[in-house]
Amino acid sequence: MTRVTPRYSTRRHYLTGVTVLLVAALSAASGCGPEESPGNGDGGGSYSPTTTVIAAADCFEPVMLGSENIDEKRITAKIKELPLPAGACFSAVDVLPLKDNPNEFTVYVDLRLQGSTSPDDLRPAATEIAHFIKTEDIGERTASLRVTNWGASSRLYESYLIDDNFQDHPWDGTPSHGAELAIWEIHEQA
Repeated sequence: MTRVTPRYSTRRHYLTGVTVLLVAALSAASGCGPEESPGNGDGGGSYSPTTTVIAAADCFEPVMLGSENIDEKRITAKIKELPLPAGACFSAVDVLPLKDNPNEFTVYVDLRLQGSTSPDDLRPAATEIAHFIKTEDIGERTASLRVTNWGASSRLYESYLIDDNFQDHPWDGTPSHGAELAIWEIHEQA
């Protein structure tokens, strides 16, 4: 007779419950909570975060694994200094030339947003990054900007935010912050 071990023990459920309570308590103590919808009555602002993120994330130094791409090095150095929303940490940048036009690029920015349950949680940080990229010389050559949570050690999703019409959007705060947050589309990773 074969003994079947339960997939989840009572202790695991207890520890998971304690962990959830601890995260909730830390979030409440730090004043961190869901952001308000940024709409301003102009029809923008469909963004609504799906999780509370702990304000004091353990960020780590991004690693450049032998990249010779000068654009990646320059963007990495500057994004590390951006004031990203609480709980968001920068992880990596990839600048990839388009196959049909090697003078234009797709820029991937990988963040680490522990506790994120949806790409919607990335919208505030992605918008800050888009503002920055637009002011850089590579912004004139960026066809698509994609912001992921692929830097997270335990991520719940593979999908990411995408702006495939980066040149068509001003990314300067107009017409409103809510409208900018709504620009991002979610690309479902298969």
